[in-house]
Amino acid sequence: MKRILIVEDEALVAISIRKKLEKNGYEIIDISTSGEEALRTCASRRPDLVLMDIKLKGNMDGIDAAERIRELYDLPVIYLTAFSNVEILERAKISAPYGYIVKPYNDRELFSNIEIALYKHALESRLRESEERYRLIAENSSDIILQMGGDLVITYASPAVLPILGYSPQELAGKSITDLFPEAPGQGLRLEEIVSGQSGGLVELLVRTRDHGSRYLELNLAPIRHKDTIMGVQGTARDVTERKLQDMRQRLALAILDMLNRIRNTGDVVRGIVNLIREHAGFEAVGVRLKENGLFPVYEQFGYRAEHLAAEECRSPLDQDGTVRCLCGMVIQGEREHCPESFTAEGSFFSNDFGEYLERCGGEQLPGKPICGIYGSVAIIPLVSDDQTVGVLHLCHGRVNMFDAESISFFEGIAASIGVAVEQERSRSELRKSLAEKERLLKKEKKILARERELQREIMNAIQSERQRIGRDLHDGLGQNLTAIAFLSEALTRKLGGPESAGSAELEEINSMISGAIMQTRLIAKMLSPVPIERDGLVTALEGMAAHVTKLYRIPCRVRRSNGFEVKDDIVAENLFYIATEAVNNAIKHGGPEHVDIILSQEGQRLVMEVRDDGAGMKTAQDIEGGLGLGIMKYRAMMIHAEFSLEASNGRGVAIRITCNGSPLREGAAESSGYKERRI
Repeated sequence: MKRILIVEDEALVAISIRKKLEKNGYEIIDISTSGEEALRTCASRRPDLVLMDIKLKGNMDGIDAAERIRELYDLPVIYLTAFSNVEILERAKISAPYGYIVKPYNDRELFSNIEIALYKHALESRLRESEERYRLIAENSSDIILQMGGDLVITYASPAVLPILGYSPQELAGKSITDLFPEAPGQGLRLEEIVSGQSGGLVELLVRTRDHGSRYLELNLAPIRHKDTIMGVQGTARDVTERKLQDMRQRLALAILDMLNRIRNTGDVVRGIVNLIREHAGFEAVGVRLKENGLFPVYEQFGYRAEHLAAEECRSPLDQDGTVRCLCGMVIQGEREHCPESFTAEGSFFSNDFGEYLERCGGEQLPGKPICGIYGSVAIIPLVSDDQTVGVLHLCHGRVNMFDAESISFFEGIAASIGVAVEQERSRSELRKSLAEKERLLKKEKKILARERELQREIMNAIQSERQRIGRDLHDGLGQNLTAIAFLSEALTRKLGGPESAGSAELEEINSMISGAIMQTRLIAKMLSPVPIERDGLVTALEGMAAHVTKLYRIPCRVRRSNGFEVKDDIVAENLFYIATEAVNNAIKHGGPEHVDIILSQEGQRLVMEVRDDGAGMKTAQDIEGGLGLGIMKYRAMMIHAEFSLEASNGRGVAIRITCNGSPLREGAAESSGYKERRI
């Protein structure tokens, strides 16, 4: 049941209206006779509708009262009055009534006006609620809500436009959206397609802010249609600058990391990084200075004017004595006294309005014309490696406000990578020079060592030849003379009459001494050349030595040879014989073995000789390092470029192994013998 307030100062008229309304199902909450009383009733009881007479008692007439009710309580008012002149009607229209009924009236007219007013007020209330909801959404949205006409002129922008672009909604109203990106007119083509209805959806634009910076906006737009006519465009604009910057930084970081992993040359690395920064970050000028002989000349650059680069004062930021010449020198030296607020904690300088910086901080007083003086946004970042500044990175853009703390921090990380890469390459270069010098010295040493080996071999050949000559002279010369003397002595004995004759005893003693001298001469000759100069001479000599050991010490000594073992080099054969002799003598002297084996075998192209015994072995490391003729054996192995190894087991004998190249020795044999020993 709808509740109605009647405002009428004539009681009979008011009662008549009340009866008619109640008869038709309306509830009359009160009858007021003045505007003041009507306001109080509306405040306390809130009717659904007010029937208002224009002429009332008191200081407030019905029109004034209706205006106050609409302003304060948003209630529908229907004028029910006898006044119908033009002046009263004009005043009544200002109060926006929901009806105007002139007395006298009929009931049908009254009821229809009441129902229409109630229905209209309900619709308007719902519309206002909807508008309020959308207003709250628009005013609290982090995205910009836009409406534009068909000519792309902005008719509405939500408050979010202020923190994103720096414009107030009122400042944007009446501007064409294309005014926000005059540097890239091609961006408007997609908008024109949306306005014409050819396409809709997302479009990404680079938009200039009020402070002449730039932001990336992602617009989600749709045309506003009325029947078949496109009235305009509406939608939202989201700030995606940070996402775009993060994507750019990630791509740039990955590209630089890939380059650092692939390229080692300093010039190629710096040149590649300069191009990558220009390509991905969009700077108009990028440059790198690198330390060289204590100075920092421009190493690589893109975008700077030739007259700036050609100026001598710009070639290095420091004088020969280290005096600062410009901002680069301040960054290199870590000086921040000049406008310290423009420097980061890592020592980087940046300005989002370089011209204003020069005026504010007196930058014009710095020695040297700034290489970046014509740009709006400027950053100079040190290239640091191991706490040493090895260069600087220049980043310049024509527009202002292109940097923030996060972007500078990112490029400080890039600069650190460049600094490390540059120093690593310089270290590698120094290492390559050092290695080249070391290789040169090593080659020289190898030549000297090879010559020493050659001289040693020549000496050994000469010694061997001389020993063989002396042996032959003893055998063929002295031996033959002694044999002839022995024959003459025997003949003299027979001539004197045999053993019983005078002097026979002395002759017998002489004969015995001559025989001893002959045997000693033959033994010395054999020792001077123990290995016969013939096929298998080493094997024959070892077998003879083994037979002598077996007969002399009554300890079985055997020589075992596999097929293919053959030594053709006399020096190798002779040294192997002496090593085997020393090993067998040491085993018998110190180990007390029951058996001694000399094993000759071939492993591929290498010859192997092993001397094994089953004696007491070796007890201490001192035994291995100190005695038993090991020094002599190792020296002989070294002389023939052979590997010497020893296995010693306490209580289980000793095994000595000599491994050498096939005979004759090939060129390029090991420079020295290897010595391995193992205790079990």
